[in-house]
Amino acid sequence: MKIESYGYVDHYVIPDSTLVQCALMIDFPFSEPGLQRFSDQLNAINLTGIKLMETNYPMFLRAALPEAEFTRVKGELDLMGRYRKFPDELARSIAIADVKLSWDSVTKSYVSTGLIGVASVGKVQVNKYIKGIVEFSRKRNGDEFTIYLELNQNEWFFFNYRNKIMNAFSSDLTFNDILREAAQSGAEQKRVKNLAKGYMYSLGTERKKRDFLRKFEQEETE
Repeated sequence: MKIESYGYVDHYVIPDSTLVQCALMIDFPFSEPGLQRFSDQLNAINLTGIKLMETNYPMFLRAALPEAEFTRVKGELDLMGRYRKFPDELARSIAIADVKLSWDSVTKSYVSTGLIGVASVGKVQVNKYIKGIVEFSRKRNGDEFTIYLELNQNEWFFFNYRNKIMNAFSSDLTFNDILREAAQSGAEQKRVKNLAKGYMYSLGTERKKRDFLRKFEQEETE
């Protein structure tokens, strides 16, 4: 599991709060058909588009690409808002171009506010703002990262990483079936083990997603 962040941190002495505005590049071994299904579902929904060059995403481009290649892809994004061909150097499991995180003293974690701008999944361009929650929390027995994306009231995806285990679950039954089959595939488990020793991914549960959302619902009512 690797996370790269590009952006700015603002700390306000009064009222003692911290706001992070950044792009997040999240990379982890995962089922390739699973990521394809995930990106297909994101692209099937009509949502507000992202102007990538108006976010912190260009910081990632400068870090990941040679100067000449950066200039070329910048021109494509300025002109069309998309790449003609997705650069291999930019491929990440989930690339978030725009997210705002603030410190939540109740959950003791950094939690996103507002829509989440997803740039790409793997090598598939998405470039859409999606309703959801991103959370980073530090715990005694292992830091935790969670991302929940809600395409509409009935369609959602949930990823949770803790102690070298990535759990994923969705309202999309095909996505869940892909992960279930991957867990039973010796070849896939061997591939993942070769990529990251000690790491594994598996099919999560709806209960974990429900418990995750409930703590924010309780906070809103308090």
